[in-house]
Amino acid sequence: MAINLALKKPTISSSYLQPYEPARAVNGDYMTPMSRWLCTHLPGWLTVDLGEVYSFDRWVVRQMPIAGWPSPDYCMSDFTLQGSNDAESWADLDNVAANTSAIVDRMLTAAASYRYVRVYVTKGLNANDKFASLMEFEIYQAPPSLAGLIVKDNSDHTVELNPAFNSSTDSYKATVLLSVASVTLIPTVLDSSAVIKVNSTEVVSGTSSAPITINVGTNQIEVSVTVDGVTKIYTIEITKAAAANPYLKAISITGNNKGAISLDQTFDPKNSFNYTALADYDDTSATVVLTADDPNAKLSVNGGASSSGPATFSVTMSSPGDYSTAIVVEAADGTTTQSYSLKVTRPSSAYISSIDPIPAVTFIKDPGPGTGFVRDYYNYKVVTTVAFRIKVFLEDYPNINKVSFQINSGSSTDLPHDAFSSPIPVPAAGSNFVTITVTSQTGGATKKYIIEVSK
Repeated sequence: MAINLALKKPTISSSYLQPYEPARAVNGDYMTPMSRWLCTHLPGWLTVDLGEVYSFDRWVVRQMPIAGWPSPDYCMSDFTLQGSNDAESWADLDNVAANTSAIVDRMLTAAASYRYVRVYVTKGLNANDKFASLMEFEIYQAPPSLAGLIVKDNSDHTVELNPAFNSSTDSYKATVLLSVASVTLIPTVLDSSAVIKVNSTEVVSGTSSAPITINVGTNQIEVSVTVDGVTKIYTIEITKAAAANPYLKAISITGNNKGAISLDQTFDPKNSFNYTALADYDDTSATVVLTADDPNAKLSVNGGASSSGPATFSVTMSSPGDYSTAIVVEAADGTTTQSYSLKVTRPSSAYISSIDPIPAVTFIKDPGPGTGFVRDYYNYKVVTTVAFRIKVFLEDYPNINKVSFQINSGSSTDLPHDAFSSPIPVPAAGSNFVTITVTSQTGGATKKYIIEVSK
């Protein structure tokens, strides 16, 4: 339950009419008509000395109508909540204008921390604005919280928190170099009554905790803030890398039309640092995702800025050719690096644009469904009783002008573009298999089409 900090605390006022002294506005009795403060000279104020600096975020002014006077005639119109630590210089904290409510109960946009608080009245009762009167003035303590938190390593370098510190955020992460042996925490509070503990050991606000040993791996640190039996816990997770690890964990490449693109080599990132990949002719761009083996390592691409976490970038391949990327992995120690190269090749076309059979037969997609030859479908069945020949038309003709033609396990022969093949026989039983292989002019891509012929 929130505590009314103003209750029965010392008060003074700019003026008052006997017997309505300012102490009557903080005595907790707001239903007795005589238990109120009455001021006859405006502007006027009522000040409460809380005794020490407290953090508060709510204030309440209970006015005469709650004790029986007509509302809103006996409600004060215009007044301001102010705070001070010396009772001389005052800061405006909240303002009420044209009020008609018997109970003004307001939350501050952010908790304030002061020893002295006052209600400063500029326009009094709606019935007679030259008089100000209130039954009770209340200030409520804010929930416990830190005002600031700094983490220093054993070399007195500030450790960056993620996210940046905010009193309302209670969970943080940080990463330190392998060389960091310990950290200290400097927590601060604005409420002088708050008790701070770091890993259960009390720490004075604004001073350093005892050094906390940081081991390789994940280290949990807990900061607690307690006010009047209410405690708030902050946690800081600090990770220290085991050793310099400047290696990749994975390279993923996806073409914009044909999907996944495999590396030509076995991925061995701690021993092999140069990789190539063959895209499809139909891929005019590729998305590359790089993942570091150590999540705290940083990645840069083609000399760009380093950043932690997976790096995703696009390779534009507007025409056939080689597209190279320089990759650097920076270990968590900030100094150790490893360079990689990745070359993605977009080959020239190795597609067959069409196949003409003589006499006509139907190409059945295998496994289907559907019939008819399609340039990027590679397995077909033909059911016929007569031998037939085919003409092959190449998409990249005249840059390539022939294909490799093979029936079953027989010898491969060259079949020129737009020329008849040898007859393809129909077996009495079983199937004959025709294999047509196309090799691109550049990039070394191959396309293999297989036609199964049976009765």
